[in-house]
Amino acid sequence: MASLAVIPARGGSRRIPRKNIKEFLGHPIIWYPIQAALRVFDKVVVSTEDAEIKQIASQWKAEVIDRPLYLADDYTTTGEVATETAMLFPEYEVVGMLYPTAVFVTPELIRRAIDDLGDADSIFTVIEYGHPIQRALTIENGLMQFINQGLKTVRTQDLAPRYFDAGQLYIMKREALIKNRTMYSEKMRPLVIKDYEAQDLDTLDDWRVAEIKYEFLQGKGKERR
Repeated sequence: MASLAVIPARGGSRRIPRKNIKEFLGHPIIWYPIQAALRVFDKVVVSTEDAEIKQIASQWKAEVIDRPLYLADDYTTTGEVATETAMLFPEYEVVGMLYPTAVFVTPELIRRAIDDLGDADSIFTVIEYGHPIQRALTIENGLMQFINQGLKTVRTQDLAPRYFDAGQLYIMKREALIKNRTMYSEKMRPLVIKDYEAQDLDTLDDWRVAEIKYEFLQGKGKERR
């Protein structure tokens, strides 16, 4: 099936200024998902309203489209951007969405996701919680309470694993994306990765942790470029 990659990269960032093109171990961070995507997808498109991001993305051979300003505020979802972009290219049956900060995404991971999509509408990366969330605690008036009182004495090994969205790679069938305008659908398949293969980038401390993880994976011989 013909495949399209969408990398939504607006210029603004509340917590880390210019995050989407900030240098990460020698390259603008958006370089990493662009390079991985170019090795797998038939077309790679960066959607942005920012002139500098346009220049960098074009330099690394991605196609750039102008992102309308109404899709570049703090409230626009990436699903909306992916949908609007996919509608411009109806010839592609599979749409991938990669965040511009997805430094850990590899061509191998993308191929695995596409191969595993099967009859599902979408597949995306998830990570298992390190501790069962069924025994989560809340603090009220300075005192702790189990959110689920019925499970407070259950052994952790007897609780089923739970997962969270790793926020880096999504593969969707175009028709499902257009219908739902989001990366999530009724038939979602998981692509389970390790917790050291992803990192939220909300603070400069997160940034340094991501660099350490990346260098660790490089040391293990994982292909990243």
